[in-house]
Order: sequence, then structure tokens, then C-alpha cells
Amino acid sequence: MVYLFNKIFGDGFSNDVFGKINAVIFLESNTIGYIKESTKENTPLIWLIPPKYKKERASSFSEQDIYIDVESVVSFKDILFNLFVCIYVLYRYAIKSKLQIYAMPDCLLTSLALEKLNIVTLTCTAHFDRWAVMANEFCKKKNINYRFVQHGSIKGITVKSNQHCYVTNKLTTVKELVAYDDIEADLLLKHIIAPENKLICINYIKPSFSVSVNIKGDILFIGHPLYEKLHIAIYNSLSAENFEIYYKPHPKAPSSAKATAIGWHFINDVHVFPNVTCVISYHSTLALMYEEIGVKTFIHECMEVNSSDYVYFICKIRESLRRHDYY
Repeated sequence: MVYLFNKIFGDGFSNDVFGKINAVIFLESNTIGYIKESTKENTPLIWLIPPKYKKERASSFSEQDIYIDVESVVSFKDILFNLFVCIYVLYRYAIKSKLQIYAMPDCLLTSLALEKLNIVTLTCTAHFDRWAVMANEFCKKKNINYRFVQHGSIKGITVKSNQHCYVTNKLTTVKELVAYDDIEADLLLKHIIAPENKLICINYIKPSFSVSVNIKGDILFIGHPLYEKLHIAIYNSLSAENFEIYYKPHPKAPSSAKATAIGWHFINDVHVFPNVTCVISYHSTLALMYEEIGVKTFIHECMEVNSSDYVYFICKIRESLRRHDYY
């Protein structure tokens, strides 16, 4: 119903206005800057906005940017087809795959929109989820260039707790890879991009950020629901030391009420990065960015609270802070 409403009252679209385009599937607002920076000069980009991300477009794009809403491209028939397919899949596979279905309507509708555009190059930042597979299959079908821009570190894929993970649908049509560095590029080529993929070029660019000068503290937790219990336990172990502690949740994975209620400073603003002495994190891109500017970073895997690994990890943090004369 939302798609139909947006189709009726949204802006119209004419393919004749654009002709051949270099399209970008808009999935992450924080990737806009380095997608532009890594694009050849004088190459116009057309941003395709899935319904889920329409709220972010006003704060993400400038007046010079050109973007198209997916609903303005597809027909009423496409929207109804999308509805029936989603109902069918939900009915057949909901019990086994319910956690993977929530993005399906947007993804399918976007694929239908892509079919109606005259695309020369398609840029996507998804690594191995349904968006990545959809973009890869579209480029294979249309025989067009797939430009794969890295949007988060995958160095964590090599840690012990993730060794059982295997990407079954690897990308086969990538012509240009934009990666953070050589190590990340090698990991992407090994774990995400298929061996038979004929890559044309690799470019390198790292996301940049600036710490918030007026927000200072001792410790920043970079959070994710998977590590919430561990982070709360670490916080409880350190809270008696009178440290100024911040917690920055994952922007796409909401925290529980318990995480927001304890004594650390909870940061909801995705653009705020505290100026801290040390960072505690899983293998996240933001942790690597802090490390790049010289902040002591403690990277952890999944570990049991009060295990020997946990105790050793806490000791390392205390020792590091002791060197900064906090005791």
C-alpha cells in the first residue's frame, strides 16, 4: 500500500530525460562521499533510491546531485507483481528465513526499476547480501559494468569465530573494485568475488572522518547487538574506575533498551565521533578509522564473559589506560 501511495502521489519519471546513465543503488548515506571521490571526474552519477531509504535522501544529497525514487520508475503492474511474489515467498519460506525477508520488497522493486533504465555502469556497496546478489545478476543479464565499492571492513572474516562462514553466491560480474587497501582487496577477491570473475581494475580509497573536538572521553565502545552482552560486561568491569565512557551503536542495527539504559553516554547521532583515548570494538570499519588516527584500539571476537580470554582482554585495557596516568 505504501508503494502504491508513493507511486500515485510521487514525482513522475521519464527515461528520455537521462538516456544512458551511470547508476548507483543508494544503500548507505555514509558512502556517498567516497563513491563520488572514487568516480572519474566529469562522470555524472544517478542515484537510485529504494523506498526504505527515501527518508535519508534529504539530508544526504546536495542540490547538484541527481536521484530517482524507485517508485517513480516502476509501474502499477510492477508494484502488484512485487506484492504477490513477496506474499508467495513469505508463505513458502517464512519459517526458515524470516530474518532475511524484511528487505525483499525493496530489493525486488529496485530490480524491476533497474530493468527500465538504460544503465552503462551500476555501482553498489553491498558485499554479500540480497542487494549484492541482485546487482550481480542484473549486470550479468544485461552485460553491463558492475562497480563494487567497499562500504565496511571485512578483516573480521578471517577471525576464528567466523571461519565457518562461507559466501555461497559470490560476485561474478565485477569490473571495477574500489577497496580500502591491499589487504581488504585481497580478502574481497578471496571471499566475496568469485575466482572466475574477470576484474578490470582495482582502485583504493579510504573513508575519512573527524573526531568531535568538544566531546572528549576515555573509552568508546563501538557497538552491535551481537556483542551487546559482552560490551555491557566489560563496561561493568570498568565502571568503578571513574572513566568517561561512550557507546556508539551500529547505525543499521538498533540496540536493546538495556544497552541504552546503563551508565555510558549513548550516541545516537551517526555524525558524532568522540575524541577518546581508546576504542573497544569488534572488527568494525570505524575502529580501523580510529586506529588510523593513532587511537589505541582493542579489537575482540566473540568471547564468553569471565572466560580467560575475557579476563586477559580487560587486563589489556586497564594496562593501556594506566600508561595514560588514569590511576
